[in-house]
Amino acid sequence: MSSRSDNIAKRSSNAAEGARNRCPACGRGTVERVIVSKTFHVEGTWVRIDGLMPSKCDVCGELTWSERELKRADEAIAIKLRRAVA
Repeated sequence: MSSRSDNIAKRSSNAAEGARNRCPACGRGTVERVIVSKTFHVEGTWVRIDGLMPSKCDVCGELTWSERELKRADEAIAIKLRRAVA
């Protein structure tokens, strides 16, 4: 049988997780990871990167990018630019 403090801890944990999934742009929706392709214009060249995974709000559609995904995009762009020059 769960104690009262266990139940409170579970509710606090669920509330914290819900807050982490709340859209930072509109505050109404929740965000979920999606797979997207993005095209960037860098140094006069258009570069398309597939397989990026930002989080997308189910209400406003805003894409939120983690530091990890931004780094992946930067690395992929650098690789494609090097190939274009070679």
